[in-house]
Amino acid sequence: MPAPLYLDTTIQLSKLFAPYVVRERIRHRLEGRPCVASRYTRMEYMRWLEPCVVLHQLLHEELARDPTMALSEVQARALLAFGRRRNKMLSILTWLHRYSSGDARIALFRLENLIEYQLAELFDAGVTELPDPIVCPLMDLRATREDNEFRLEPDIPCRKGRMPCHIVEFLAAHRVELQILAKALATDYPKMAAACRRVLADPNEAQGSTCKTLGDVIIALQTPRNAILYTTDTSFDIICPTLGIQHIRELLP
Repeated sequence: MPAPLYLDTTIQLSKLFAPYVVRERIRHRLEGRPCVASRYTRMEYMRWLEPCVVLHQLLHEELARDPTMALSEVQARALLAFGRRRNKMLSILTWLHRYSSGDARIALFRLENLIEYQLAELFDAGVTELPDPIVCPLMDLRATREDNEFRLEPDIPCRKGRMPCHIVEFLAAHRVELQILAKALATDYPKMAAACRRVLADPNEAQGSTCKTLGDVIIALQTPRNAILYTTDTSFDIICPTLGIQHIRELLP
């Protein structure tokens, strides 16, 4: 039996949002292979619910104004605002255009399906979930519908000292790896290297924004011994060889 593929967040998202040629390459790669994913990866993936919910609200607003221009107006608003969420929102809008033929009402219907069940179902399809020592409440992030709106639950701020999770203990058990990665990542990924150094200096710094910065490191550290990490992210070209982890990076166009 072939070695299992350990799917990172980018591969799981690419199965849905990537261009056709990439989605087909991923599909062929996964055929007949055992696949695993961590709950931490699921948490990163399900954070895409938040821009989906924002787009749902915008689409409702623009449909009420002018259904014929709703999708283009939502895209314009996404381009002008929303900071870090912008790229996620544009990826979701591209997916909506792909499957709605430009009809904003069909797009709204598909977006609601994506929020309510499709996003979670796609992650889980054909994947065995690994036990996760971090146990963060955001691993169970979901959207609850109230009339024509969605609300994200649990509503917990991802801030240092306010997250009931085990990221501090998890990274404290990997100090040697963090020391090695702090050096290896310094040139190409200085923010990730700096985050490694912060956690080494004070383990409590692992919570909040540092957890997000170290996402790729955390995912790599959870790779099962016999698995191959599968990703589209270039950071793993440094992280995986440094840690002695096999990996495959799917090239993006």
